[in-house]
Amino acid sequence: MAGHRCSKLVALERHSWVIEQLAAGRPRPQIVRDLREREGISQPQALKYLQRADAERCEVYATADRAGLLSQCLAAAEKALELAQARGNPNEIVGAVRLLDQLLALGASHERRNRPWER
Repeated sequence: MAGHRCSKLVALERHSWVIEQLAAGRPRPQIVRDLREREGISQPQALKYLQRADAERCEVYATADRAGLLSQCLAAAEKALELAQARGNPNEIVGAVRLLDQLLALGASHERRNRPWER
């Protein structure tokens, strides 16, 4: 119904559902479409729910333990490096090393040198 406002409980349920979908890694357009179909709301209203959920997630990450997040990222990067070495894929190894360099600011990043014919 146009102009009809939902109750606070319904709005909270919608908000929680959007947060769950974002946490599950679903694509944003799909979340908006499903929210519209599920709740019968307009596109702008569905986008507002998505924006509010994003803002809440950003606040959570801003107050999170950054050392804990960094250690999780480092563990994931080290695991990626180990897998790349086990596969023997040099491109994956370089990518994993670059990721570690970005996380730790080791200074290992190098500019790509021009090939002799590109000088």
